Amino acid sequence: MIKPSIALILLFSLLPQPGLTLITPAARNISNHPILTAQGDRELTEEQFLQRVTVRITSETNRGSGTIIAKKGDNYLVLTNAHVTRNTKTLQVQTYDGHSRAARIVPNSLSENQYLALLEFSDTRNYAIATIAEFTINQNSIGLEVVAAGYVAETGQYRTTKGTLEQVSDRPLREGYSVGYSGDIVQGMSGGGIFSEDELIGINGRSAHPILSNYTYEDGTKPTDAEIQQMRAVNWGILLNTLLTYIRPEILSAYNLPLPPVNPDIETTAYTGYIAELEAKAKGFTVRIDSTSGANGSGVIIAKEGNIYTVLTADHVLCEKKKSQDAASKPCPNNTYTVVTSDGKTRNIEKSTIIRQEGVDLAVFQFESRDNYPVAEIANYNPNSGDFVFAAGFPKIGDNPSKWLFSGGIIGDKETGLLQTRQSDLSTQQSGTLQSVASLEGGYELVYTSITFGGMSGGAVLDSQGRVIGIHGRSEGAGGGKIQLGYSLGIPISTFLGLQERFKVKPQLLTTAQPQVSPQQQQEIIQAITGVIVPNTNAKADIWIQRGGQLWRLGRFEEAIKAFDEAIKQNDPDNVYLAWYGKGLALFELREHQTAIEALQQAINPAFLTN
Repeated sequence: MIKPSIALILLFSLLPQPGLTLITPAARNISNHPILTAQGDRELTEEQFLQRVTVRITSETNRGSGTIIAKKGDNYLVLTNAHVTRNTKTLQVQTYDGHSRAARIVPNSLSENQYLALLEFSDTRNYAIATIAEFTINQNSIGLEVVAAGYVAETGQYRTTKGTLEQVSDRPLREGYSVGYSGDIVQGMSGGGIFSEDELIGINGRSAHPILSNYTYEDGTKPTDAEIQQMRAVNWGILLNTLLTYIRPEILSAYNLPLPPVNPDIETTAYTGYIAELEAKAKGFTVRIDSTSGANGSGVIIAKEGNIYTVLTADHVLCEKKKSQDAASKPCPNNTYTVVTSDGKTRNIEKSTIIRQEGVDLAVFQFESRDNYPVAEIANYNPNSGDFVFAAGFPKIGDNPSKWLFSGGIIGDKETGLLQTRQSDLSTQQSGTLQSVASLEGGYELVYTSITFGGMSGGAVLDSQGRVIGIHGRSEGAGGGKIQLGYSLGIPISTFLGLQERFKVKPQLLTTAQPQVSPQQQQEIIQAITGVIVPNTNAKADIWIQRGGQLWRLGRFEEAIKAFDEAIKQNDPDNVYLAWYGKGLALFELREHQTAIEALQQAINPAFLTN
């Protein structure tokens, strides 16, 4: 937790400083265990409950289904698929008891995604409300048993079908489809709910084996023919998280809907030109290190002798000690590790090849392969504040699988960076979690603004020519290390070179030359850094704080302030002081000194400080 001394330092010291597959488990029966309706009026079986929250939607042209997801007074909110309501003039909603009434489309209900539709109908009768699942659907959810509900278009009969989740895509198809599932979906069930137990996780959209195979990703690219055949074999739906992410905040608040469980992820556009060349180079010599604990880190190939490759990484990637006062004196957990190379091949890491040195968070290990992998070039010079850098590695964000990230930034002034980081928690980054550490130990002296995540520990910090100048491993954290806010930190490559005899390895490609890039290349680097997409969709306060920190790193201070303000609106007592702190930093960068001081005074408000 940030202590009052931080804000005082900022108030008086930092004021003038510049900104810098397919599986088919057996399907279950619908449970007959009693559950309570949202109103708690009486117990219902799961089958009864699903029927009561499912409605039939009809118009002059369409027949579909929907799910009651919220109530405000006598107004009920119904979620359905956008194509159920498309090109209609009048809509009728029929509830399980046979009553029909007019419904209206909620105008401008979604900020971006238009694949869903929200309807409202009014009724003084009491209807059950669907229970919205609090867990996130991801690759780990494959095999989850589900029930899909809806009304048959031809007969108007209510129907359920059982199945399992078969595919979960992190790249939605057009119209928002991102989850594939088995079951017999028929015409008219579109817009009806997909439930796990009695909890709503998504809505039906496209049935299996369609006549037209129009499977295209939202970005316009197409899956492979083999992938399309797998996609055709299952039904496709839209996850409920899509609604919670894009629904207008005022509607979310009015109907008391939950905020979505999102991660502090960023998006980068596909690089071209010089940046694409740098990224391709980094991909070649960067490896992913997986642990039997479920964690992962990254590493850099720095030498090759015969069929033996040597990888440099952060020691905590290979020694996953939990945070405790006596952690340093305890042995490393008995996990086993594998290394995944750029071609996707996996090999075991023999523990006998691991070499580490006390006092520095670095380690090397070896693996054997007849395949040919590039070796990173090492650049041993002192980078200047403002120099461009890239952090490369495999972040594991939340429960999602690891992915590749090539993140641009600039070198920060070391004294300023360390002044701030000495006052706050630091976090080692691995496995999607942030592990707090007490001080700047382990050789961390490289400070930079690249946005990094857990899983990138041990990856390279590269200069503007794609040469390794450091090893990434930590990030400023706050709120007990759970919220990333501040700089990224790495160990200068010079620290490793000073210990290379102890590590029993000599880098093959070594230079001391400063980077030389053209004005055009510099412009491409700037565009790559500033072009990062930080989401601005609905989220909880801790995510808004991390988004604000990301925007602050990118030098987009006005946007950062807006993100911190979103967190301040939620007034979460566990982290609102961090939102005020981040807002103060951003205001200082804009030279709005008085309002910055006022924000920092809020950050040290005794009501927010518990220790």
